[in-house]
Amino acid sequence: MAPQVFDTVGVYSFLVDETLLAPIDGTVMDAEPFGSQRLGTNQQSIIILIAITGNIDKKGGNIIPSHLSGYVSDPELVGATSKWRPSEKIERERIGYEKYPLASGPDSPLPFVNSNLALRTMISGEPYPLKAVYCVGGNPVVNCQNTELAVEAFKELDLFVVADLFMTPTAVQADYVLPATTWLEREGCCDISYSNMIAARRKALEQQYESWPDMKIAIELVKKFHGQIEVSYLGTVLRSLIIGE
Repeated sequence: MAPQVFDTVGVYSFLVDETLLAPIDGTVMDAEPFGSQRLGTNQQSIIILIAITGNIDKKGGNIIPSHLSGYVSDPELVGATSKWRPSEKIERERIGYEKYPLASGPDSPLPFVNSNLALRTMISGEPYPLKAVYCVGGNPVVNCQNTELAVEAFKELDLFVVADLFMTPTAVQADYVLPATTWLEREGCCDISYSNMIAARRKALEQQYESWPDMKIAIELVKKFHGQIEVSYLGTVLRSLIIGE
């Protein structure tokens, strides 16, 4: 390591050398809080270092994540496995499937609709009319690259409903705003995608005013649409909550 390292970053070069060599024996554990070290380029450097030293899925190295048997994680519920996803026919009708099949089609690990395509569909009606949107915990008027396009698109909807904690710029555009509960007002299971543990979360206070948890809002909406949408892919627990099976 070049001797000018200390002059540049204030760290002795031999310490840098020792740090780079340390993972070789598989005794280093990478535990990171939220901060600047979570930047993508830094993360890539750490992962590359773990890989070239042969410490992937080794004790003290980078362990491949796993879950307790029978537990369904949040990523699985939103489509990480085919077990919890709708039929391939429905997935091929998702907006953006033809243009971005790996992001929006049946083969996508976590399918989603490209936001710009969705906004343009609201305006043009192509490939089919999109007249109602239910937005949960999102703020597309701010987050989308084209704010003017988002505002124009939402004005074309027949129904725009937003569930959020605050009156965001997106919520201002909505026909109805549903008050959602915070994590402090609801109990649940917390899972960490890279760990094999489950933690129970206990609410700190009762639901405030007329707020509901996101899942309760979704379940009640599906109940209203029962018979008009496909629910065969839902798990036993959700089916029992929605249609009593």
